Amino acid sequence: MSRRMRLIFLGAAVLLLVFSLLWGGIIEKNDELSRIAKEINAYGYSLTGDDLYVYGEARRTCVQELFPEEDLSDVAACSKAAGFPSDLHRQGDVILLLAKVEEGVITVYLVDGSIELCFIETENGAVLPLGAE
Repeated sequence: MSRRMRLIFLGAAVLLLVFSLLWGGIIEKNDELSRIAKEINAYGYSLTGDDLYVYGEARRTCVQELFPEEDLSDVAACSKAAGFPSDLHRQGDVILLLAKVEEGVITVYLVDGSIELCFIETENGAVLPLGAE
């Protein structure tokens, strides 16, 4: 292979690398899970969008309707203590996200794409606000 061909292949490889890095940055910037992870990270965590697991979703409902027999007042209080809206009766498209952290599992309820409830559930079933030790 001539020197010229090697330079052409090297140049093409560099262009592909630059393109893939730019494309990855664009995808990351527009990734909704990454946006949610950044909001949670404001409480001292270091999650990425890949750390969030989409557990389920329901259309045109509210969080309380998903658990009609449950008293969710403790959950709402923990979420509100961390500064989230925590309206159990806000209607919309609800998505449940989970993320494993040292304290337990971060549980996030999105309503129409924004965090409505967010709290930590420990292994023994207790609920804590984000950032609680």
